[in-house]
This record gives sequence, structure tokens and C-alpha cells, in this order.
Amino acid sequence: MTMAMPKRVLFVCTGNSCRSQMAEGWTRHLLHRMLDAYSAGIGAHGLNRVAVRVMLEAGVDISGYRSKRVEALRYTDFDCVITVCDNANERCPIFPGHTRMLHAGFEDPVTLAQSARNDEEALAHYRRIRDEIRAFVERLPDLLYGGLDAEEEKGQTDARDLAAIPQGADLGLSYGNPLALASLRPGEVLLDLGSGAGFDALLAGPMVGPTGRVIGVDMMPDMIMHARRNLDTYTKRTGLDNIEFRLGEIEHLPLSDATVDVVISNCAINLSLDKPQVWRDMFRVLKPGGRVAVSDLALVQTLPPAVKQEIDALAGSIAGAALVEEVFQMAFEAGFVDIRLEPKPGYIEAMSATKDTFYKTVIEALPTGARLADYVVSLDVTATKP
Repeated sequence: MTMAMPKRVLFVCTGNSCRSQMAEGWTRHLLHRMLDAYSAGIGAHGLNRVAVRVMLEAGVDISGYRSKRVEALRYTDFDCVITVCDNANERCPIFPGHTRMLHAGFEDPVTLAQSARNDEEALAHYRRIRDEIRAFVERLPDLLYGGLDAEEEKGQTDARDLAAIPQGADLGLSYGNPLALASLRPGEVLLDLGSGAGFDALLAGPMVGPTGRVIGVDMMPDMIMHARRNLDTYTKRTGLDNIEFRLGEIEHLPLSDATVDVVISNCAINLSLDKPQVWRDMFRVLKPGGRVAVSDLALVQTLPPAVKQEIDALAGSIAGAALVEEVFQMAFEAGFVDIRLEPKPGYIEAMSATKDTFYKTVIEALPTGARLADYVVSLDVTATKP
């Protein structure tokens, strides 16, 4: 079957010596089948040896990269140009035509390291920026294939939000960005179903602010322990103490009635064996006027028996996916109104292009000429409790 060509992405930084090189390195390392990454700078300052060192610590070798000026790529067509300097919005070059622009302003580790008392403190700054850039890069498939508009991108990809998230909180298990759908406001109480290691909850904390609250619920004790270990780092980086993680089932939430403003879920409901009960319990815990923002997997048509057999054997997340119309019916019968569903086949097409064994096995079981996205989509769902 024919796969879509990877999107071409350019990371721009002042000197193309550190942040943009790290971003290119992470993208080529993690997403090379989905994104074709380049980097350049306003100037060309040569590779930063400390950046090379900390990237190598993480298993990514950028020692062979070349620092270059952006003019060298001026006539190359890019699907997206991403500025990664904290001051890049003011100094970045203008790209003609319809090139998509994003900004994720990471602090300069070179400047930060100047105040370090020893080499280890200096390295700590580089490692933090390295990990923040990785967290951003891991969200790029959703940004570039998931269809977020410019305002949502601006609100959900700021590096200052990502900086609050401890390393290891993002397990790479998402199929969308429910926080972009939720439009959180300061002071709100948010519930995250299937919170895992806490990535979305930790990202939501600064959005609801000191007067708001975020509650993550997961049925796995190991996940709850992992998420709770991340809270000390989150509080130190943000000064906030507004997140908690509770052990429980999403079918029977450990919350009182009408206590939550927003419920989000990122690829968790499809894993439930009683999805209608999940929707009923979401309705129960929401306040009147409360809303749901869900990103999940759904089927646009029933899977062929051979594919279903392969998926069941692999115990993949697609195995429990419901049909799109069934998702609407479950939300409606639970009592929700203003139910809106947005299928996003592009995200599945992008995931199909990876080397992941699960996707490869499922694709091989499809009928000749069929695509996985003909059957499965990433589905955004929003709804309101009257």
C-alpha cells in the first residue's frame, strides 16, 4: 500500500548550534517515518559540544550535523517552520507563501549555564532543555496531523507549559490532544480519565492555575505511583500544588456528584469493557453546564474478521474501539447535549507510516488496497451536560 510522504519540518534558532539541532535530532530519532526534519539559524555558529554530549547521553548522535544559515534552505518547501528560541518571535525570518509557522520558545542553555557553579550544574541546564524539546517533539504528530488551529496551537504548545512536566510523564500513548478541545479557564476543576503517568494532568495544572484543581484517575497502582512521584518536580517548577492522582476505575469514578467542570480522556475509554457506564459516570460527576473533551480511537466501519483476530491477539488499543455512531449514541443516552464528533484519519495514516510492529501486523492483515484509516480514526468528542 502507498504511504503518505512525511511532512517536511524546519526548526529555526538564532545560531543553529544547540536548540534547533536538538529538535532536529529528536525528530529524526523518534519520528523519522512521519517527519523529515531540518534545522537552520539566523547565523551559523557551529555545533555546541555540550549539546552534542547531552544528546548522546540520551542515545541520539547529532555530532555529524552541520550548522547552517536559514538562507541555505530559503527555496526548500516546508510544511511547517518551527522557531525554538525564546526570542525567536521577534527575530525569526519571514517565510513566503503558505508555510505553516509554529513557535515553541525554549530557554537558551548556553545563557543558563553561564551562572552555573560547576560543570554538573551547567550540564543540568542542557539536559532540562533537551528533555523539554523531546516532550515538544513527541507532540508534533498531533499538531501537524491532528488539525489544531492556530489559536489552539498557541495555547497548547508553549514550552513554558512543557517545562513543568517531569521527564517520563509522557508515555507516548495518546491519540489526540483533549486539552486543546477543553479550552480550560483559570479556577476550573478538571478530571483526567486514565491519567497514566500524568502528562495531560500536569500540562493542565498551570492552565487552571492556583484557584483550579486537576484530578487524575487511573486503575493501575503503578501508574498512580509514577504520577505522584512527578508532583514534587511539578510543584518546584511551577509553584503550584493543584494536582492529585486517585486510584479508581473510570466506570466508577472516585468523585462525588456534580463536582467537576471539565472531563478529559486521552485514549482511555476505548479500553473500557463497559463504555456506556463510563459516559454515564462522566455525566454524574460533571456540574450542570460542565463539558467533556475526549480524544480516542473509533471505527468508521467494522473491522474484517482477519484484522480483528490479529488485533485481539496483539491486545492493541484498537481492539476495544467502538463505531463512531456508537460513541455518539453512548454520549446521547448518558444525557449529554451539543455532542460533536470530529474524525481525524490523518493521525492514523501518520502512525501507519511508522515501524511500529503492531501497526505493521494489522496493516498486513487488511484487504488488498485498503488503508488502516479506512477503518480506524482518531476521534475528538466534545459534549455538554445541560
